[in-house]
Amino acid sequence: MQKILNKYSQKFMFIFVSITYGLLRIGFGLLIFVDNEFFLAMAFACRVLQGASNSVVYTIECSVFSMQYDGNDIMQMNSYFKVTLGDGLVIGLLTGTLLYIIGGYCLPFIVLGVFFLCFVQCVIEYSPSRIEVSSDLKERLCANINSEQQKGR
Repeated sequence: MQKILNKYSQKFMFIFVSITYGLLRIGFGLLIFVDNEFFLAMAFACRVLQGASNSVVYTIECSVFSMQYDGNDIMQMNSYFKVTLGDGLVIGLLTGTLLYIIGGYCLPFIVLGVFFLCFVQCVIEYSPSRIEVSSDLKERLCANINSEQQKGR
């Protein structure tokens, strides 16, 4: 994973994976129109790919937070991120239930997938193209690496 993140920017990977996740979410809602013999395989494929893309988003989040913040700030930003995810799980359950009552099986997946894709547009506009590592953080990382190498000898 690190080789991929080093080759491409975090922003590119986040956008690519987020678009993939949004399209897979919409696709899962449209699986009701697939024949019975392919339904189970397509459902598993969609969910496995959603899980993989979700793990990439978490990896990029940790990468960006570790390069942008240090010390207690990284823990504070990580806690904000986790609280936001928890709130999204609670609100998403309520929203999905209401949309299911209104429009059936497909509507929650389509609405929330489109909402997620609109969120990606906001990320494209407002995030920097490449996260820069501060010189202080580079020095501390190099010092930590050197001390670990010294311990290994």
